[in-house]
Amino acid sequence: MSILPSWLNPFDFLIVLALVGGVALGFVRGLVRMALSLVVLYVAAALAMVFHMQLGRLINRMSGLPLAVAQGLAFLLILAAVAILLNFLLRRTYRETELPGLRQVDQLGGMAVGFVLTVVWISLCLLVLAFMLSTPVTEDDTLRQSMVYYFQTANLIPIFYKFLPIALTTLRPWMPKGLPPDLFTFRL
Repeated sequence: MSILPSWLNPFDFLIVLALVGGVALGFVRGLVRMALSLVVLYVAAALAMVFHMQLGRLINRMSGLPLAVAQGLAFLLILAAVAILLNFLLRRTYRETELPGLRQVDQLGGMAVGFVLTVVWISLCLLVLAFMLSTPVTEDDTLRQSMVYYFQTANLIPIFYKFLPIALTTLRPWMPKGLPPDLFTFRL
């Protein structure tokens, strides 16, 4: 486990890479399209929160995966499928979404919203990953244990955990019985 230097954690590297990619995507796509993508992510997260338990049970029965892993996988599948579908529909519907005459404002605003959008995506993925890593899948558990070690020693993950309550408060109306599912309350 001490193969990598302490400052080079794979999760920290992936988080920084995702943040840079999200900001670059925001610069390219612009403010309006990124704001629409933020709304799409909200709708996708709400739908995933409502339906991930049912799909998780179905995946559990079909594949034999542990229920926690199946529910996490179901959440990510619903989140990704709905986000991809709605973004595709928005792209086909609104081809030109640049702010006319304000290209620099559009690009800078897109970068800011791209950063926020990426932070929300990363936060949701970290929650699901922590939930899934809590359950052993196979007898040979070395990969999961290595991932848990890197997850727990990452320097950036605690920052996202501090951001999560703010993001989850906006989703509270869609939570079953007003309570967050186990998926959103678990921490490694």
